[in-house]
Amino acid sequence: VLAPNYQAGKDSIAGFKRFFKGEVVGEIYTRLDQTDFAAEMAQIRAAKPDVVFQFHPGGLGIAFMRQYAQAGLLAEVPMVVAAPSLDSVILKAIGDAALGVNISSHWNSDFDNASSKKFVAEFQKKYNRMPTYYASQGYDTALAIAAALKATGGKVDNADAFSAAMRKADFQSV
Repeated sequence: VLAPNYQAGKDSIAGFKRFFKGEVVGEIYTRLDQTDFAAEMAQIRAAKPDVVFQFHPGGLGIAFMRQYAQAGLLAEVPMVVAAPSLDSVILKAIGDAALGVNISSHWNSDFDNASSKKFVAEFQKKYNRMPTYYASQGYDTALAIAAALKATGGKVDNADAFSAAMRKADFQSV
């Protein structure tokens, strides 16, 4: 397992390890400004794991995955990532180096449900690009708050009633 040495990286690895049933053969924390992962590639190759889980969002993820593929490791050791390490923006930057990577995400722009299709179409029309899962989270959050406000008659002065309405989640999630 690999992640940058900051709280989100540590949380990502802790979350993975919480439910992973196999043996973790190595835990590596990289620098936030790191661009060369040759040492980590050597450590992975030497450890010979069955799979690599890595959390490197943004530019770190782009560099890491490109180097992983260039090192030939993707053909040897499958990689699993969470959505922040391979959203549509990162995928566009990585290209074919992402082929074969396994990703776990709660949403994707091609989900086949009415709410998601509407959201994607409206987002594309307004911003002239595909939405990311971050945008879907914001959209669902706004829908949830709107549903709770509707259920409480627009009043938020009763925290218990508002919380109960939020828990009902009476809206069509993407």
